[in-house]
Order: sequence, then C-alpha cells, then structure tokens
Amino acid sequence: MYTYGHNSYYQLGDGTTTQRTSPTQVGDKEDWNIISVGTFHVLAIKTDGTLWAWGRNQFGEIGDGTTVSVQIPTQIGTDTDWAKVSGGYGHSLAIKTNGTLWAWGWNSNGQLGNGTTSTSLVPIQIGTDTDWANISGGFRHSIGIKTDGTLWTWGQNSNGQLGDGTTSQKTSPIQIGSDTNWSFLETGSSHNVALKTDGTLWGWGLNDAYQLGSGTITPITAPIQIGSDSDWEKIRTFKFHSVGIKTNGTLWAWGRNSNSQLGDGNTTNLNVPTQIGVDTWTDVDIGENHTIAIKSDGTLWGWGWNTTGAVGKGNTSSNSLQNQIGTDTDWYKVHSGEWFSTALKIAPTYTLSGKITDSGIGISNINVANGITTVTTNSSGEYTFSNMYAHTFTITPSNANYSFNPENIEVVLSSNTSGINFEATQETDLPNGGDGNFDGIPDYLQNSVSTIKDANDISYITISSEDGYNLYDVSTSIPNDELFYYPFGLTEFKVNANNATIKIYFHNFSNMLDYVYRKIFSDNVYREFDLANISIETINNTTVGVATLTLTDGGPGDYDGIVNGVIFDPGGPALPITANIPIWDWWYILLLIPTIIIAYKKFI
Repeated sequence: MYTYGHNSYYQLGDGTTTQRTSPTQVGDKEDWNIISVGTFHVLAIKTDGTLWAWGRNQFGEIGDGTTVSVQIPTQIGTDTDWAKVSGGYGHSLAIKTNGTLWAWGWNSNGQLGNGTTSTSLVPIQIGTDTDWANISGGFRHSIGIKTDGTLWTWGQNSNGQLGDGTTSQKTSPIQIGSDTNWSFLETGSSHNVALKTDGTLWGWGLNDAYQLGSGTITPITAPIQIGSDSDWEKIRTFKFHSVGIKTNGTLWAWGRNSNSQLGDGNTTNLNVPTQIGVDTWTDVDIGENHTIAIKSDGTLWGWGWNTTGAVGKGNTSSNSLQNQIGTDTDWYKVHSGEWFSTALKIAPTYTLSGKITDSGIGISNINVANGITTVTTNSSGEYTFSNMYAHTFTITPSNANYSFNPENIEVVLSSNTSGINFEATQETDLPNGGDGNFDGIPDYLQNSVSTIKDANDISYITISSEDGYNLYDVSTSIPNDELFYYPFGLTEFKVNANNATIKIYFHNFSNMLDYVYRKIFSDNVYREFDLANISIETINNTTVGVATLTLTDGGPGDYDGIVNGVIFDPGGPALPITANIPIWDWWYILLLIPTIIIAYKKFI
C-alpha cells in the first residue's frame, strides 16, 4: 500500500504529519485487501478479515473508542469477519461476512442509521438485517444496497440526497422506491451516483456544479437516469465532480473543472458525462479537486489540483492533463481522500504446502484450514494452498477420526513455503462386541479395554489400560434398575499389572454425581476422587468424562499409587478396583440400606 499528499491528520499512515508528493509505501506488509478513504481517515481490511484504521479521529471515525488521531494502521477490535468498509466525512460504515451492517463515528444527522443522533466511538451493529451487500458514506448521510438489489438511505437530507422525494433527514435506513436491480453506489458530499444491473447511470441530490451530469444545476430529490447509455462499469464522485469507466475501458468525467480535475486540459465545467481521451483504464478515484487513475497497462496517473502532492508526481504543481506517476506497471487499485491519495500494487502470491501422515503413510481426505480457505489432502496426504498473499497463517488439520501432532502450526508466509507437516493418530469407534455404541477409545487401545454395560447393552463406563496391560472383567453387566435406582451400582475390574496407567471413560456424564469410589480389598476401605477433577473430553463429537489412575509398583504393601491424593498399593497380585455410580434421585436413598448390606457381604 502506498500513500501520498496531505498528511496533517496522519492519514498517510506513516507515523508523521509530513506531506508526501510521491507514492510512499506504508510499512512492509503485503496483505492489504480492501481500502476505503474518508475525508481525512482511512479504513482497510486485510486478507485475514481484520479491520484497520488510521488518520483523523475527531468524531470517533477510527473506531478505537477514543477521539485521538491514529498515526499508523491500527487494528480495530479482534474480529476477523469484516467484508466491506466505507469512510465518510467523520463516520465509517462496514459490512461483515454474515451480511450485518456496522457504523461508528459522527452521527449529527443520523448518518450511522441506529435511530439516534448520538456519536459512537466504536463499531455498533445497525439493526438486525443480515442481507447488506454494499455501503457508502457521504458528508452527513449514508446509502446502501441489500442483496435483493433494493436501495436504502439515511442521514441528512437537506439537498434531497436521500432520494425519497423529501428534504427531511432520517436516522434509520429507509428503502428508496421498489426497484431491485441496484448494483453499485457512491456518495458525494450531498449527492449520490449509482449503477443498476443493466449498466445504466443514475444520480440525485445536490447538483450545483453539474456533479450529477444531468445537464442542469437543478437539485434532484429522487433518483433519475443520467443519459441513456447502458455500458457503465465504475463510477466515483466526491464534492463537485464525478468520473466513470465504461465496459470498454474508456474514461468519462463531468462536473466542476476549475482545477483541471476532469483531465481534458481545460478548466470549463462539463454538465454531462464526457469522454476524456481515448486510452483505456481499469480504476479511478477522485478527491476534492484532483483525480487519480490506473491504465489498462498497470501504470498510475494523476491530474488536477496538486498543492498538497495528492497527484503524486513528486512536486506540488498542478496538472491540466493526465500525468504518469513513476514507471511501475503493477498498480491495480486507487482511492482518494479530500487532499490525499492511496494506491495498491498487485501483491505477490505464494504457495504453502505440506503433508499429513500416519506412521509415515500419507492420509487422504483430511481437511486443512488456514483461517481463510480450506483444502483437502490428496491420495498421498499432501495439501497445497495456492495464490496466498503474505501474512501470518495458522494451519490446522481436522478430521473427527484423527488427532494431530502438532494440533496446528503458525506460518509467517513471505515466500513459497513447504514442509508444513502433521503426524496423525487415528481414533475410531470401538464397536463393543458389535453393538455399535460409541466408547471413544482409540484403535491402539482396543486390546486392553473393558466396557461396563447396563442390562440394555448400553455402554456407561469404559476402562482402558493405556500401557497395554490386560484388564479382566469381574462383572460386565449392571442390571438396569440397579444402575438407575440405587445410589450404589457396583462393579469390579482387575488390573493384572505392577505398573499401568488406567483411564476410565464416563459416558452419559451428566448422570454422574459427586464421586467415583474405589475399594481396595486389602483394607476394605472405600477410596474416592472428586468428579470436578475429572477432565472433560470430546471424542468423535461425544462428550465424555475421563479419570486417569496411575499405578507404579514399589513393592507389595508400600502403598505407592496415588490417585487424586489417595494413596494405595498397586503391587502384588491383580488389583481389584470398584467403580461406583451415584444417582441423582435422593428419594431412592431408602433403597440404600439393602445395597449396603449386599455390598458388605460381598466384600467381607
């Protein structure tokens, strides 16, 4: 991004108030995507969807919560879903990717559209509609187009700039007419020009310098077609003149020409759109009294009033004809404020690639996201992001059946980058003897898993030995009534290991109460640990509670195993562990006594 011209409000973004007469790069980033220039401030969206602003902040138009001018591009908030921006005189407008409308800054005439005239120093959502497609901010009014092609306006209306046939201001968006074929719009100081999908040109509002191109200086309070041509492609307007490019690339201009801003070599106003030269152009924008444009060969040009260097030719002398700015041929977008200009060059693009493997074997059909787009690995596990602009990406693979090491990788992309690799571990559903119920146990544990089921063959607890030791069931079935209606539903399993890490997976986790009890046969003491210390995991889109028991043998009788602060001895013979599932229903406490008797007899 390059800026030049007037800089009293830091609108050039270089951290100074020094006027520049030639395009000067702002920073070293190559990830600028969308730029909009207000009268003395600039709004921008980067390729990662973040919002940035700098320049004058007298009315809070920057959106950072202050009224202090901002010297360099500064991120506004942390959202990454901004899609379009437009800067007005002292207010700003934006649309997010979800189609919502946002505004901030000066609101003296309701130009924010929130039904009030109160200024906002931060972006606020305007209404609840999610179908906004385009917006433009003027001096004290705003206009927009929705996805259905309807036209909406709000704010000051003293010159009929809202287009509703009146001169009464509106503090909320109102629909103008019933047409559904509006495609593009541009606000001036107190007027507007717009295009329809059929390529026709329309205008309304203040017209004291022929800026509408209607042939007269009569103000117009409702949209009227300008001429009869149907091949308009782009239009731009500011205070007193307008320009446009047709589908054949020809440049047209009309309105005030006191500083040769129309580019025809004269200072005579033009009351209707008039072709300027015979060259072909790809982009154009205007300030108060100057014009900047890009030819189809990628060269940058400027003409008109140049006292502040806004034309960009290296001095402050004005030009009555187009003047080429430098010799570069990679310009593609221009924007202009009142007395300054910005221009974007075609940023270089890079590729970013890597591979996802499981034990060295590539895995196909793994989705890999970089925050902007998603690609899928091929049959060899390879993925490639193409045509990516330089900025910092976080690369993240995803698949419900795999975990990835690492989980994601941050890449600062400034050249073609390869070798961003991930190792995947497959995690699939174990069928539990063919019943198909989820148990959340990875494949590599399937030979050391014991599942406790109720009488309906539904899995409620799964115990796994992560170190590969075998588990021996004492009970693999819990009666349905015991599971749900008794405070104690007891089952046992044994670990045939002197050193092992045991994981207990609790399904239907919301049905668990405060504790899980373990009983160590050697001393007939119940051991417990708090469910609050059990981790919650999501496996294959199912939430389970996971308790981990670590057994380390230091010899029989030494009580060296520790679970949540409880000491026990895992040495010697196979260690029996009892899991207890408490139930919510307190009134079943009356059934507790027979259960305790049964348990007492069993363990004694």
